Amino acid sequence: MKIKVGKSRYTVTFPDVVEPSCIVHGRVNYVDKTIQIAQRAGWPLRKISDKQKDATLWHELTHAILKDMGSRKAADEVFVDELSKRMQQVAEQLLHG
Repeated sequence: MKIKVGKSRYTVTFPDVVEPSCIVHGRVNYVDKTIQIAQRAGWPLRKISDKQKDATLWHELTHAILKDMGSRKAADEVFVDELSKRMQQVAEQLLHG
């Protein structure tokens, strides 16, 4: 899947785990323009629910959006998490009424 953020086009993949740490649910790479969303994470490894994968995708997209804007907030995990949750809520309302 490809998603355009500003002038960049990110490739989104869904590997079994996100390396180098199988603990994280997702990762964005600004240089390679990739977003990875894990199928399994944690210790021990557990399957990630579809709902959590969606939340992780929104989280990583929020990083990419803020980075594209040149915002220092792109590295602020608490801010990114809270903003991504709200963007996901709005998008779900628009899609599902």
